[in-house]
Amino acid sequence: MKQFLILLLLLMCDVGHAQLPNITFEHISDADGLPSRTVERAIEDKDGFMWFGTRKTLTRYDGYSFQNIGNKWVFGIATNRKGDIYYSSAADKLLRVDPRSMKEQVIVGFEEGGGYNTFTDSFGDVWFSDRKQVNRYSPSEKKVYAYPLKQTSFIYHKGSFVEDKQRNVWVLGMEVGLFQFDRKANKLICKMGLDCPVSGEKYQYQMHGGVIDKDQRLWITMAFNGLMRYDIRTGKVKIYKHSKFRLLSVCEGTDETGKKILWIGAAEGLGIFRPDTEQFSFFEGLSPRPFEVHDIKLSSKSSILWICTSEGILKYDPQNQFIKASCIQGEQPATAMLQDRSDPAGRTFWIAVAYQGLYKWNIKTNRHTFFPFPQYGNTCEAKWLIQDKHNKIWVGGNQWETWKDGKSDPSDNRFEGIFQFDPVNGRYDALPFDIHHTFFSVPFYSLGMIDRKRRFWITNYYEGIHILDTERNSEVKLWPDGAQSTLLAGGNWIMHLFEDSRSRIWLATYQGVFLFDEKARSFRRVNDKYGYMQITEGPDGNIWAVGWSGVVSLDSSGRTLKSWSGRDGLYDLECRQVVVDSNNRVWIGTFDGLHVLDEKRNHFRRFTVNDVENSVKLTTSIRFKLTTCSA
Repeated sequence: MKQFLILLLLLMCDVGHAQLPNITFEHISDADGLPSRTVERAIEDKDGFMWFGTRKTLTRYDGYSFQNIGNKWVFGIATNRKGDIYYSSAADKLLRVDPRSMKEQVIVGFEEGGGYNTFTDSFGDVWFSDRKQVNRYSPSEKKVYAYPLKQTSFIYHKGSFVEDKQRNVWVLGMEVGLFQFDRKANKLICKMGLDCPVSGEKYQYQMHGGVIDKDQRLWITMAFNGLMRYDIRTGKVKIYKHSKFRLLSVCEGTDETGKKILWIGAAEGLGIFRPDTEQFSFFEGLSPRPFEVHDIKLSSKSSILWICTSEGILKYDPQNQFIKASCIQGEQPATAMLQDRSDPAGRTFWIAVAYQGLYKWNIKTNRHTFFPFPQYGNTCEAKWLIQDKHNKIWVGGNQWETWKDGKSDPSDNRFEGIFQFDPVNGRYDALPFDIHHTFFSVPFYSLGMIDRKRRFWITNYYEGIHILDTERNSEVKLWPDGAQSTLLAGGNWIMHLFEDSRSRIWLATYQGVFLFDEKARSFRRVNDKYGYMQITEGPDGNIWAVGWSGVVSLDSSGRTLKSWSGRDGLYDLECRQVVVDSNNRVWIGTFDGLHVLDEKRNHFRRFTVNDVENSVKLTTSIRFKLTTCSA
């Protein structure tokens, strides 16, 4: 039986943010050793180390700790193929750092305003800007070449740099234009702007940052004017206006589905631009305080995105997205989920939301279709989903609508507590049986299961189990009445039913783990610890049970192999859900977050809602449930 692990996070959100990637960010701040919250620039060296220019110093990050070099406000940083680090500061225009000795060497010394936007091209030359011009340092010649630009009322730096596939360096001149470097003539050729010889191209924009994408189009962020797309082959220009935010930086990337996006850094935060729809979207709630995005770098080695802000570093690792979020309208928690086995691509899931209805969710497109529960649906606390051999979906739960109108009235009782849904026609059908109304004193159908013999098991937590032949509308008796009375003695509650790969039925109860012996027509207790909530099976055939006693593993006969509790690193002992993945890692959903147990290393790792610094500003609390889906 193939298992699917899904951590479902339903964020009640504004649908206006549907264009944002469905991802989470890690926040790295001064509390993590970052020398300053203000981070101006980032680069990755040839060994995979990240270097950050901050308001206080240059620092190297190995993923765990920071090593600081110097005591300067760093405005630009770059590296070459040899691994040398070059940077510009608020004082010295250009410095070199030997990454082995960590010693600095001043290349171009002090000047008022310092240097900015350090960049190394494929020839090994180092570019940097100042308040008057852009400059090129040739390490082989140990010589600096200056390229003066038109002076304007703008006293900040004069340019930033990108390079295309043909090894041409492009200079984005702040307010003065776009230039291409002619290496043979050793001069800048104006393509648009104040210095451009073509009168119709005399634009004056604040060009802050740029990137050349895989299609050889140059994208330029322009404060107060939006985003410019410049085709470096044809010279054609298109501007995407965005007057609300001051755009500062840009980086090419992809969203969680692999679709191309441009990451946009602004003075007002982080956003994206989708070239296919030509739409901007900006994240909310990523930081408790407003922040500027100064630089965005995508690692060529790990595909990690590093975002330099005025409030530290935001890190997006696409390989480490343990928790993702799906936006669904509503105010109630998702309580059950299953994967639709009729979908050969495995992309369709069904989600039951208590007191509301069913959602059909396509995980590739992230689209939802809602089917409200039928009569009395707003009083149904849905708890389980089953898909039968005809691919019909069964929904069951506690119906907080007692039979005040009488159990015998067939006109409405057919939709109390258990629903049958036809996914082909998108409708709820009347149940082919009604005998379940005789099982319990109230319509609380807390657990449901269809076994391999197509018998329908229906359980009320505290009133026991009944088995139904749905086609004959009759009850199936697998044990004498005394056997279940013994099982429920002392106020025992049945919290979960599970059929293993050998077609045996396991029960998680408040008074331990039980195994049903169909031949002996009895229930055998195999573990007497208190408060079990759920049971599952691992790929090796071992049984796992979780609850208030922590986590326990049992062999196929029910013999306890090992148990784990708070002493072993389990942070919270209210363990409600358990799934074992194909690598035999045990995932446990608790009241206070998600745990994963690596049994070989005997190590727990914990995730909480704090790991869900999602793109969406929450309007209500996050609800989450660890759900096992079987196919």
